[in-house]
Amino acid sequence: MIKSSGELKTVQLRFKPATKDFNDLLDSGYLRSLWQKIGSSYILAAQKVTGLSFNCEGIVVRCGKLEHTMSGLSGSQAIQIATHHKRSDDEFEHLRMSDDGLIGSLTHELGHRLLERNGIFIPTSVILGHDYEAHRLIYLFLYDSWVLAFGKYKADGIAKYDTDKFSIPGYKEAWDWAMSLSPSERAGLTRYLVRNKRLPKVGEAL
Repeated sequence: MIKSSGELKTVQLRFKPATKDFNDLLDSGYLRSLWQKIGSSYILAAQKVTGLSFNCEGIVVRCGKLEHTMSGLSGSQAIQIATHHKRSDDEFEHLRMSDDGLIGSLTHELGHRLLERNGIFIPTSVILGHDYEAHRLIYLFLYDSWVLAFGKYKADGIAKYDTDKFSIPGYKEAWDWAMSLSPSERAGLTRYLVRNKRLPKVGEAL
């Protein structure tokens, strides 16, 4: 378990059902119980790996049978976590996503939120059109945050489920790019990103 030190601090997550559906209420309670066991470790690890702070005391997370998982287009909006895979236009899988899948989705969206709260983001027009650049930013530190918070074995398990998103254009390319780098190379680029609020151009010195 990572201990808070210096400017590192925990952030309280408030879990709420996405709708008034009873299953969504159950799902929000289930994700809350998962997060209570490991959440502070991830929050502190992500801040330590990036050198950033979430700059807020609390974040609302809405859970349930949602169309998409999203970090929210504004730091003041709730994070949305889809707890079931969608089978068709109006039908969802009966079984809730795995624990690693839920934690992967939530920590992924918190990664976006951490950057956004510090003025590091790709314009919405780019995100909605193609996700490669937006996900290069968080994949620089997401896996290393999992390793620091949970250990490599657990991190690899979460990564297996987070990479289910590879059907979305740009996700796989961004992940492959980040994972082709060594941990020290990712750390160096993360420092550059935090300092300049962008990644370096080709040939630009760090």
